[in-house]
Amino acid sequence: MNSLKEVEKKRKQVFKPLLENPFTQAQFPRIEPIIQEQLLEFLLHILLDVKKYNTLVDSKPSFKVEKPEILSNITLGFNSTVQALENQAQDKKQTPKLSFIVVCKADIQPQLLISQFPVLCYTASKQDHKIKLIQLPKGSIDRIEEVLGKKTGIIGLQNFENLPEGFIKLIEEEVKNIEVPWLENISFVSPKIKMLKTTAPIMPKRNKQKTNKVQKS
Repeated sequence: MNSLKEVEKKRKQVFKPLLENPFTQAQFPRIEPIIQEQLLEFLLHILLDVKKYNTLVDSKPSFKVEKPEILSNITLGFNSTVQALENQAQDKKQTPKLSFIVVCKADIQPQLLISQFPVLCYTASKQDHKIKLIQLPKGSIDRIEEVLGKKTGIIGLQNFENLPEGFIKLIEEEVKNIEVPWLENISFVSPKIKMLKTTAPIMPKRNKQKTNKVQKS
C-alpha cells in the first residue's frame, strides 16, 4: 500500500489555460506633497461657509438661514459623490456637474474603497470637461472634520463662479488628467490564451464497491 507521501510525489502532466488581462488598475494622479498641502488649505477655506452655516443653524434653529452657494455645488461623502459621477457618466441632468473630486486617500482604509474613483472620474469626463482627481495628504480627514463637524474623506466640487481662482489654477497646473489606457479608443481584440505546462497529483482511484460495503456494515 502506498503511503500518502508516495502518492503526493506521483504527479501527472496537465495543461491550464492562461488568459491575458489588459485591464490594469487605474491610478490616482501623482501630486507633489507640497501641492497637496496647498490644495488642502484652499479646500478648508472654501468649506468655511459650510461651517458658518451649520453653526448658525445649530445655534438658532428657529431662524431661517440662507444656504451658502457652495452647498448647491458640492457633494459630501462616498455615496453622493459616486452617484453624481455615475449620473454624469450617463449624461443625466443633474446639479452639480462635478469638476473636481477630492479624496483623503492616505486616510482611507482599505484602499479598495476608493480604488474605483480613477475609472469613475474618467468615464464621467468629457472631451471638453475633464474631471480632476485630487488626493490630499495624511491627516486631511481630521482637519476637514474640524470644519464640517463630521468625518468626510470624499468631496465633489463643481467649478462654480465663486470658487477661488488660485485653487482652480493650482489644480490645472499641478494635477494631471486621469489616464486609463484600456478605455481609450476601445475596440475588440481577440483574447490571448496560452497553455501552461505544469503537473497535478495522481490520486488513487477509490473502490466504490468496498466503500459501499463499509457503509452498509
